[in-house]
Amino acid sequence: MPVYDKEELNQIEHDIEKAKLIEKFRNMLNRAEHQPYLDTFKLVLELLDKAQHEPVFHKTIEALAHYLEVLPDWVSTGPEQDEFESELFEVLDDYNY
Repeated sequence: MPVYDKEELNQIEHDIEKAKLIEKFRNMLNRAEHQPYLDTFKLVLELLDKAQHEPVFHKTIEALAHYLEVLPDWVSTGPEQDEFESELFEVLDDYNY
């Protein structure tokens, strides 16, 4: 999302955010080598690579972020997302044991 009036500053901001994400992912991946979740990291990368343009992918990620309380409730992309989450949460609650 553009923040500044000049494109050069927006590009610098984008590059900084990208570098932060790369570093955070690298740190998480290094920790995962000592955990049983390396396959989950592989799967997430495959999804990002092959399904990043699918609306259901984005809706599901946002829903999981709400379900796991990573995002606060007030953060939402709109009523359609809220309805999607409500229905998904019912399914997740039924199988979350």
